[in-house]
Amino acid sequence: MSDSYILDTDDLPSDMAALTHQSSSHNPNAAPPDTMLTLTLLDEKGRFKNTNQLIAEMVTIALEYHEGNVTRAAQAIGMAKSTFYKKIPDLEKWR
Repeated sequence: MSDSYILDTDDLPSDMAALTHQSSSHNPNAAPPDTMLTLTLLDEKGRFKNTNQLIAEMVTIALEYHEGNVTRAAQAIGMAKSTFYKKIPDLEKWR
């Protein structure tokens, strides 16, 4: 297991890691292998973020990656579009 707070596919069980590599090669919306998208689990004081903070960060990352396309961003993280809209931290920025 990794000594850092960043998990990589090497930290996953081998059967899950194989699925990750397989699914990304068949998904046209998957990030290219050289692209690293990072969700930070700790805040600036070294404490774990709460679930709402993590979801807001994940939604923002998905929106940035999908260039503001809410439908594709919501699909990418497995969230209903109506729920996704409620989770956008700064909704006006994306309209």
